[in-house]
Amino acid sequence: MRNSLQKVLGDDDMRKLTLYVRQNAREWEDKKLNDHGGFIAFRTASYNEEEKWAAFKGRVQRILNSAFDHVVEQHRGHEYEQVAEARRLFELHWIEDGELDGVTADTLREHFTQLKKEEADTAMGIY
Repeated sequence: MRNSLQKVLGDDDMRKLTLYVRQNAREWEDKKLNDHGGFIAFRTASYNEEEKWAAFKGRVQRILNSAFDHVVEQHRGHEYEQVAEARRLFELHWIEDGELDGVTADTLREHFTQLKKEEADTAMGIY
């Protein structure tokens, strides 16, 4: 993953990113978003094809887990606590609502903005 980022960013921007991460790592560790984390994903298609949708979600989850699985493989199958924690926090929270079938990106932005307003006082903390 690092090599891919470096190809896209270039050496100078990669150094800036590394410095930024190092400077903020302690704050992020302390914050941990109240032990919640992850990303929101919207289902906008395949509402009449549950089997196809389930297969898609499975593929997405395998892709997301591949980096963590690689680290575990590199450590002879042992998943360290930090890796397990990162895997847990790197979760997709799917929003599945038939009314979102085929909507535009602008509609999703509006929906996300509304979610942020509704969740402002909860532990989830959507950013």
